[in-house]
Amino acid sequence: MFPTLLVLAACATPEPDPDTGAPEDTADTGDTAVVDPRCPLVPEAEWLVQDWSNGAASNSMARWEESEFKGAEGTYNLYTEPGWEAVRFEMDAPVCVHAVEVAWAELPDGAATLPFGLYADFGHNGFDFHPDQPLWEGELAVGEADAWQRQVLDVPVFFAGPGLFYGASWREGEAGPSLALDGDYLDDGDCASWDECHSSVNYPGADAKSYYNGITFAWPYDFLVRVHYTVQEEFDAADAWFQVDPVVSASANVSWGDYDDDGDDDLMTNGPTLYRNDGGAFTDVTAASGVSAPGIYASGGVWGDYDNDGCLDYFGFGASTSQGDLLLHANCDGTFTDVTAASGISDWQSDRSCAGGDDPEYSPTAGGTWTDFDNDGLLDLVQANFLCFDSYTFYPDRFWHNLGDGTFEPWGEDRGIDTDWLAGRGAETIDADLDGDLDVSIVNYVLQRNLYYQNVEGTEFADEASALGLRGDETRKAGTTYYGHSIGVKWGDLDNDLDWDVVVGQLAHPRFYDFSDKTDVLLQDAGVWTNTFATSGVEYHETHSNPSLLDIENDGDLDLFITEVYAGRPTDVYTNAGDATFTKARMYAGITTENGWGSAASDYDRDGDQDYLAYSLYRNDVASGHWVELRLVGDVASNRSAIGAIAWVTAGGVTRMRSVSGGNGTGCQDSQTLHFGLGEADTVEAVEVWYPGGETVTYTGVTADGAWRLTESGAVSAL
Repeated sequence: MFPTLLVLAACATPEPDPDTGAPEDTADTGDTAVVDPRCPLVPEAEWLVQDWSNGAASNSMARWEESEFKGAEGTYNLYTEPGWEAVRFEMDAPVCVHAVEVAWAELPDGAATLPFGLYADFGHNGFDFHPDQPLWEGELAVGEADAWQRQVLDVPVFFAGPGLFYGASWREGEAGPSLALDGDYLDDGDCASWDECHSSVNYPGADAKSYYNGITFAWPYDFLVRVHYTVQEEFDAADAWFQVDPVVSASANVSWGDYDDDGDDDLMTNGPTLYRNDGGAFTDVTAASGVSAPGIYASGGVWGDYDNDGCLDYFGFGASTSQGDLLLHANCDGTFTDVTAASGISDWQSDRSCAGGDDPEYSPTAGGTWTDFDNDGLLDLVQANFLCFDSYTFYPDRFWHNLGDGTFEPWGEDRGIDTDWLAGRGAETIDADLDGDLDVSIVNYVLQRNLYYQNVEGTEFADEASALGLRGDETRKAGTTYYGHSIGVKWGDLDNDLDWDVVVGQLAHPRFYDFSDKTDVLLQDAGVWTNTFATSGVEYHETHSNPSLLDIENDGDLDLFITEVYAGRPTDVYTNAGDATFTKARMYAGITTENGWGSAASDYDRDGDQDYLAYSLYRNDVASGHWVELRLVGDVASNRSAIGAIAWVTAGGVTRMRSVSGGNGTGCQDSQTLHFGLGEADTVEAVEVWYPGGETVTYTGVTADGAWRLTESGAVSAL
């Protein structure tokens, strides 16, 4: 018996150039291993050890010399097929590795030493590593079979944790060598859970035309490999920048919106479930508000005042083919009425079928955003429609134009809307080119191109994603064009040069590493975007999902958080140097969410810093800079909730910009109250706001370290 093949085939299989992964191969390009010879020498008594095995040799891969597995290109023997035998090590902090120990089970004749190495992680999936990126490589004494052999490193190896690295040995088929395995069969042997298995075998030549670096199994026994190390930086979780606030927990999709207009952000989650926020304390008002009335359902959604009555309405997503979307109208008394049918918004259609029949069904919606197509002061709506996984049927996105009487009309192909079969997963609106109207960004899953709809005078759109660098990185394989598994999207000024940049979260399996897009960090220069991921400092992790941008320290720079789906996968946190270069900060941040999905930012407790929600609510306890927060109100020509409006705040001689989001990521929404970190500047020198459909308004009387309500008509009041 051997474990389930862990090839995550979530897309069509091309025929990439083979990458053997054998020791001499140098075709791999990915994370750069960090080696620091300055690790201090310490007595062995102070070394720690990490060893997943039971310590006793029981067998080796020779036990499976009669076992085969079937791949896409052939049938392979588990023992005779050349490959890597590896063990992953998990470090919660930076460490120095001082020694390695292994036990060999099968020894080549006459060998006195055998090669062994420590290697950089590849994608943080728990079983893949970079064979051409060694942290250390050396020769270990052979000794007797099944006996532990220790090698003290001449120069200790620095590993910049937290993260993973691997100890691995190359086995040339039957010629060996082979590491010893213990006899403990782990759980049910399928290694489906992150913590079940720590060893793996990689066959880089198996299915080499189909998969990057061949086939990898997570293995349900442990190879006898251990490392001796010292922790180089202690960090107490009690000192983490963010602390979990148990006042509320959330679902995969989360949206902040002040539905009762009392100044603090309330929260809508899947269900939908509505939590009223009263000064940082949350009350479940789902039943009392009418949100849980019979027939009401939504998997995420977005807030926007579509009828300009001063009360936020809510559009909820129907994420399956059996459930339609939802429009809840606010009655301005804390309750909502389902007006979906009356609005004309419907994804009921018979053009696409999950089951392949002729019966009508709903188009599953995964993301969306409120916007204003034509600058008429009425919020329009964009739905990013997804797919049916059963048959990989894709559904076209839908654009809904607000007619001003509570109803919406569809805008379609005649307005430049793409009707191709695409798997939309995230959306956001922003005036990306700063020309006075709102553009729309939609990102697509299943290795498909992304869309950037440039607004053409408010009457139609043109998809300019390809021309402007927002389509994704195109790779041609076997006559097919591939892009990425895009999930979440978030716009912001990453490099503080007063134009809009964007981050797209990409799920990119290591098996498809050579043609599947990795997370995009797209910087704008004169209306064209360039992907700077490779130099940004953001690491490649397989399952990046939803990016969020928030200012951790109140220094004025947008820092980057990225959730990761699948068990055991952490949420990445990076601080921004101010120029869109990022430094990993997960150890200090305290964001413990694993298998995360949607996320959103809000100063929910109104203490002047941005907090973060990803299943758990994380309270910011580290921000020290000055700040100002702006709630914008359209009361002249713009939509009431000022979605799409842009604010510029100058403090300390530095101008920063933020925009009100109508929905972002994948079925999520950040606070509509704009937050500006001001750093050491304690005086606000200028505030200007452009309102969609209106003018640019200049405000006076806004001071630092306060929250303000600014109306389009020019009024300034404390929020």
